[in-house]
Amino acid sequence: EGMTSLSEKENSDSKHPAAVRKSPIRCVTEFDKASATDHDSTHREIPHFPNPLQSGGLFAQHQQSLRLEVELHPMRLILSRLMSNINHNRKGLLNAPVNPIALGIPDYLDIIKKPMDLGTVKKRLHSVEYHSRREVADDIRLCFRNAMTYNPPNNTVHNSAKEMLAFFEDQVAAFCPEVSHPKDGSGGV
Repeated sequence: EGMTSLSEKENSDSKHPAAVRKSPIRCVTEFDKASATDHDSTHREIPHFPNPLQSGGLFAQHQQSLRLEVELHPMRLILSRLMSNINHNRKGLLNAPVNPIALGIPDYLDIIKKPMDLGTVKKRLHSVEYHSRREVADDIRLCFRNAMTYNPPNNTVHNSAKEMLAFFEDQVAAFCPEVSHPKDGSGGV
């Protein structure tokens, strides 16, 4: 009475499904079948592809690209601060190209010969179209100069562009002094 057989124990455990242990069912896929036959056949060699960075020209180009990325990194930080400036660029006025038709200013392209905006600078900066910090700084200054040229001095856009240009010059002086303009009050205009 005190002793129970193994089969009786299994039957009593079967009342609790968690207690029943079964071996996992393994699904055999077509991949498994193919790989099993591959082991039996002759061993296939993987073709050798040379490392393109071992080529002298490509390696030098790769190094130059990496150096340029490192050189332009501070400009990315400054640009992101400009684009998200909550005091002077709340509505992102300077983040996208000016659409003269939508804004009802058909004379814009007559007055502004080289349109520029912060979004275009960002796109060019991230696609490494610039070759120096100075090129990036010149385009950012052009964006602000265009806004100040087209809009009259008491206009909100003009004032915002003027303040953002001053903020930009402060940031450039701190991060990239080699591309900053001297403090003469003109802000590079």
